[in-house]
Amino acid sequence: MSSDETKTDLYELYFTGALTMAGAAFIVAAFLTPVDESVEFNSRALPLAMAIGIAVCGAVRLCSLYRLARGIDLLPIETRGVVVRVVVPLTAAMVAYVILVQALGYLAGTALILTAVQWIFGARRTILVLTLAITCAALAYYLFVSLLGMYMPDGWLVELVQEMWRAHAVS
Repeated sequence: MSSDETKTDLYELYFTGALTMAGAAFIVAAFLTPVDESVEFNSRALPLAMAIGIAVCGAVRLCSLYRLARGIDLLPIETRGVVVRVVVPLTAAMVAYVILVQALGYLAGTALILTAVQWIFGARRTILVLTLAITCAALAYYLFVSLLGMYMPDGWLVELVQEMWRAHAVS
């Protein structure tokens, strides 16, 4: 094994260890979050779910590194061109999501971005892609607004149309 490969493996191990420890620290922090017991889903639920996800991701990476170190072959993953095919479009999608949510609101912006992300990952069945995107956006909206009691933005374009509609209805 060359020196460069050893450095790469060590960096991978350090990152994975840090990811796992961060997940564990976030779990502890989530349990220390003050809660309002009067609501079914309180302020601890979402941070705890995210922290568990981070910790599980780190644990899975640690298992993979262990298997790799023991010489157990993992499934090969094609990485050539992944930056151009996936990373750049997903980064653009994140920027577009911020703009869309500000303009169209959470529900429409989320549905449009979920459609785009599915397209980036190769989903081409239009009806299924749109159905999944709209359903997931509506469920997320319901979760945040109804169950968690959070306000989700309407978007300036939606508010403008509503104002014009009210002005037209009054006159």
